[in-house]
Amino acid sequence: MADDEQNYPKESITTSLYKIVVEGELHESWSDWLGNVDLQGRIHGLDSCHTILLSEIPDQAALRGLLNRIWDLNLEIISLNKYHQGAADE
Repeated sequence: MADDEQNYPKESITTSLYKIVVEGELHESWSDWLGNVDLQGRIHGLDSCHTILLSEIPDQAALRGLLNRIWDLNLEIISLNKYHQGAADE
C-alpha cells in the first residue's frame, strides 16, 4: 500500500458562527461576493438601516478576508459577535 493510500484519520475543521451587523442595506446578490455569507435581515431605524450577515468561518484568516471585503465596500461595522464553535467534516 502506497503512503498516500493509507487511512489517516480525517481532520475536522472547527468553524465559528459570526454575526456581523453593518450600516446600510445590502442586496442578497452581495452574498456570493462576500464569500457565501447569509444576509439574514435588515433592521430599519428612524435614520438608518443595518444589514445582518451570518457566516461560518473556519479560522482567523478567513475572518480577516471577510472583514477586508466589508472594508472594500466601505461599510461601517456596527457589531461583530462570535456565537459558537462546531466541527464540520472536510
